[in-house]
Amino acid sequence: MVEYQQALQTVSDPLLGWTTVGRHQYYVRQFRDMKGTVALDALDDDALDDYAAVLGHLLAKGHARTSGASMIAGYAGGSDNLDQAFCRFARAYADQTEADHATLVKAVERGKLPVERGV
Repeated sequence: MVEYQQALQTVSDPLLGWTTVGRHQYYVRQFRDMKGTVALDALDDDALDDYAAVLGHLLAKGHARTSGASMIAGYAGGSDNLDQAFCRFARAYADQTEADHATLVKAVERGKLPVERGV
């Protein structure tokens, strides 16, 4: 995973790597990247569509730079089956994330979880 992440990134995290402690392997990376961010909750529908398209393009471009690009293309084939599978996964993941957040909010409202507001 680390080797592909290094290949995908134009400028890689200098601390990106891995280590083994005992029988366990650990992914190592910079704790805070201190880079800019996009306030996704401030984007309207059109801006969010544009943002997603740019990210998709960058992800595809990054994968095309790796040694595995031809393997991925061979695996994906010419049909849209993989595209559809990714879409199903993304929708299911989004639904689960929304359900998990609703559960979290209910737990906070019932006082089951401590919360610091306004942070």
